Amino acid sequence: MIVIFGYGNAACGDDGLGVAAAELLCDRVMSQQVEIVQAHQLLPEHVIHLAQADQAIFIDARANSGQAGALEVVMLRPRAVAPHGVFTHHQTPESLLALCQDLYERAPRAVLFTVCGQNFSLGQGFSAAVQSSLPRLVDAVLTLLGEPATHSERQR
Repeated sequence: MIVIFGYGNAACGDDGLGVAAAELLCDRVMSQQVEIVQAHQLLPEHVIHLAQADQAIFIDARANSGQAGALEVVMLRPRAVAPHGVFTHHQTPESLLALCQDLYERAPRAVLFTVCGQNFSLGQGFSAAVQSSLPRLVDAVLTLLGEPATHSERQR
């Protein structure tokens, strides 16, 4: 099984990219072996999904580096956080993988699809650069899944 986490705050401009990508993927992924989780942020409870997965895909916007709209794909490994941060309600993909490893003695292969955002201020809607990267991001995830990478709408 593959689990996809699309996360971010849709009320903070480009930060909502992960959720928007997950919504589009819900309409396009045909495999019953793919679970798509949309979330405002990653939580310790999400480890339950990871424990059942062979592969995890995380989708998020990043604010700290790169040209706006640039897509980056990063292979992830479990990385523990300081003990005081393990059960907070702000997790990174790596910390969730580490928690999964600690609790279930296994963690799925994992990859992060991230797009450099430009506008993270309060308000809905994406910057032009992030909006134009959304179809490319969705196609990249579909390609990884072995699904047709098209922009056409299909019913699930």
